[in-house]
Amino acid sequence: MTEFIHKNFDLLFLIASVWLVLGVTIAIVYSLRKLKAVPKIEQRDILFREWRASGASHRSFFTRLAGARNCLVVTVTKTELHVNMIFPFNLLFLPRINDLEHHIPLDRITDITSKKGFLRRRTLIVDFFGEDCGKKEIELTLKSPDDFLSALEKGERKPLFLPKGESLGL
Repeated sequence: MTEFIHKNFDLLFLIASVWLVLGVTIAIVYSLRKLKAVPKIEQRDILFREWRASGASHRSFFTRLAGARNCLVVTVTKTELHVNMIFPFNLLFLPRINDLEHHIPLDRITDITSKKGFLRRRTLIVDFFGEDCGKKEIELTLKSPDDFLSALEKGERKPLFLPKGESLGL
């Protein structure tokens, strides 16, 4: 086996390199297409924006462990909460694998709870209904959690906003 590898090292290296370049290219093209589907946010609509926030999805045990540390952008507009990864992490499949790419209408947020996180930093748990109407949770650790909460208060919500414990009855 080692003799085969030594004889064909150049060919094997070429195959591995092409495979790697192809995989990265597919990931970047896929991500760029997803970015085009995200509407541009007008500067005048932004109520809050924080770069280099941390967070994790509560979708599964893996997504809780594989959260993002200091590489999220959290934006609150008049009608939506946007959670995205910063460049270059947004070019690969990380946001979709870790469930950290969300564009949540404010009226789908059902509850926000606060807890003390790592090193006594305040962590916010945001409960919301996803696009599939399923219940979801994301955890956000922000440098300015009070500004985030006041921006959500200023946002425009439709009557769908539900107190904790109530359901849509779907």
